Amino acid sequence: MSFTNNEYDKYDLDLGLGLGVYPYDDKLSYDDNLSYDDNLSSKQCNIEDILEEIKYCPRLLEDKYYDYKNNRAFVLAAVHKNGNVLQYASNFKDDIGVVLVAVQQNGNALQYASDRLKNNMDGVLAAVQQNGNALQYASDCLKNNEYVILVAVLQNGNALQYASDRLKNKINVVIPAVQQNGNALQHASDRLKNNEFVILVAFHQMEMRFNMHLIFSKITNSLF
Repeated sequence: MSFTNNEYDKYDLDLGLGLGVYPYDDKLSYDDNLSYDDNLSSKQCNIEDILEEIKYCPRLLEDKYYDYKNNRAFVLAAVHKNGNVLQYASNFKDDIGVVLVAVQQNGNALQYASDRLKNNMDGVLAAVQQNGNALQYASDCLKNNEYVILVAVLQNGNALQYASDRLKNKINVVIPAVQQNGNALQHASDRLKNNEFVILVAFHQMEMRFNMHLIFSKITNSLF
């Protein structure tokens, strides 16, 4: 799932403060000539430099650049670089546009979204598509949604552990999970853990992964 230009348009970004953020490009871009006047120190700061700082230390949005916390365009640019910035963007945790950008960058950023958006199909799908294990932060309702679980286990079979008990007992959910990662068998229901076909698929995947590891090791050893 990609966040298209039309979707950016849909959420009507407020570019305020002349930040020079242009969300209609394939990647967010910034005007290098723009600067930020720190009222406390009068130090001129380049917007891109500020975003890079926040990328590697999201807490700076709260501790150092708190004047930007309420600027939607700036927060969008920040979560585009590091989804975990959402943790400190308290006014935008219930903003579907901001949350979508955050979870597409890091699915686990879903944990910082509002309860309402943890129950939002689009937001959760974007998160589990990026990281299947982000399913753990979804609402119980969506953990019981077969389509959401399938998307999650196709990205990471072990995401099956966060599915509802009902879906852990559905063979058409468990099979894709063990095909992606044979170890996901441990998260299936007791009934399916003893299903001969499910076991066969799981062990076949683990055997293939083991063989690939051996091949990679041989290639690596031959190079050194």
